[in-house]
Amino acid sequence: MNITGRLTGAPDALADVELSLTSFTAMMTESDVTLSCACPEVAFSDALNLRSNGSLQILVDGSVWVEAPVSLVSTKHSLIDISGYDPAYTNGAPGVKGFDGSAIYRSSTTTTGSSAERRRIPFDNDIFPGDTIQIDGAGFLVKTLTAYYHGDAPLIDLTGEL
Repeated sequence: MNITGRLTGAPDALADVELSLTSFTAMMTESDVTLSCACPEVAFSDALNLRSNGSLQILVDGSVWVEAPVSLVSTKHSLIDISGYDPAYTNGAPGVKGFDGSAIYRSSTTTTGSSAERRRIPFDNDIFPGDTIQIDGAGFLVKTLTAYYHGDAPLIDLTGEL
């Protein structure tokens, strides 16, 4: 699996900039997405700043997995940090997805009147909030999804309902 980034330039009449990522985090609900990533291309900082009206895209094997309009580009410690937020995010039609595996980590939280289940699974770019998947032999309705990639195997933390 090859995970890369792209900063689009079309809204600024510029070419897109491809990014090699050292890390990214994507936090999704059924109604919004927040992305952040770090990349080592400090030499591109001027080009990235010119694309402040573009979108940050996370690509998996060359295809856009998720994107959000850029909200911040900053340079620190020889890395460029890029953030994006889309309050009107939608992943299309939620459905029953093909993932049928075991959780790496499980926890349950119960508060007055509600409970939440949390599962960590290997990264799967076909799972989105609103989908139902099979984890440890039970149906799991995904409410939120947080994907992490820090140079090793990417993971997903899910909260939802059994």
